[in-house]
Amino acid sequence: MSSFQNSNSQLAQARVFSLPARSTLAICARILLSLIIIATDYLIAPALYNGSTLWSTAALLLLVLRRGQAAIRNSEAPTITKLSLARLAIFFALNAIIIAIGHYSSTLFTSAASSDAIAAAPLAATKLLILVPGVVLFSRTDWANLLRRYRAEFTAALVVLLTFFPYRLFHTIWPTYSHLIATLAYYGAKPFVAGIGFISQPIPTIIGPKIDLQVVFWCSGFSALALFDTLVALIAILDWNELNHTRLLVAYIGGGAAILAANVVRISLLVIIGNEIAPKYAMGRFHVNAGWAFFAAIYLIILTVSYRWMLRKQPT
Repeated sequence: MSSFQNSNSQLAQARVFSLPARSTLAICARILLSLIIIATDYLIAPALYNGSTLWSTAALLLLVLRRGQAAIRNSEAPTITKLSLARLAIFFALNAIIIAIGHYSSTLFTSAASSDAIAAAPLAATKLLILVPGVVLFSRTDWANLLRRYRAEFTAALVVLLTFFPYRLFHTIWPTYSHLIATLAYYGAKPFVAGIGFISQPIPTIIGPKIDLQVVFWCSGFSALALFDTLVALIAILDWNELNHTRLLVAYIGGGAAILAANVVRISLLVIIGNEIAPKYAMGRFHVNAGWAFFAAIYLIILTVSYRWMLRKQPT
């Protein structure tokens, strides 16, 4: 009984939302300043906008704050040097330069953002340089301490930067990816539907005796993947101090792959149901609602299977 109570006590401490140490609040204040200025830069120079930088900076802020709320001794909290006026001046000067570049090259950045061509990707990627001014808010010694202390939090922020939500990448790979999932869905449905065929161009289409199904971008499963990202992010923020961070990353990658695989199964089921039962069940609002119900079940299965495994081992 006592060990069970101790386990519950530690679990409650891991989830506590108390005020972190002063040094942690100082770190969070500088990250928050960077986040506010990035958002301001986007308002002043919309051509520079990249939502991933906001998501990533916000994730770092929240996870560092949650880490600081763990039950640790103040002596274990990282210390940083005082923010000098010189560093603050450099920070604002760099942001002013970035805004000026954004205004001067707005047409170039806007055209790159609207293009799905691979050649435009490097120019679009330069928007990530808006994160650079935040680096000067900390000294070299500060960064050494921060990266050592908050390695998991910075890794999580990097994952968010690369995966929340790279619609440009999705659109770039869609011509190849659409052919892949349409082919897999075709072979998945073929044993259950007699007389179906497959056309790859101009839009991958599975041809059936009663209904033809075109695999367009909204069939990609990327919206379901984005919602899965959001669910995992909520779990990470709420339970950060009791999660095994390596297992969280593995579960996130594995879960994302499962969502994309489940989407292929969903398309195969639409082909089967539309041709073997009734076309109306594979069209319109019904198939949209049924699709979200399908993915909700997949989310439930993934999180039910992986959640306990992601937790740090508790005393028994």
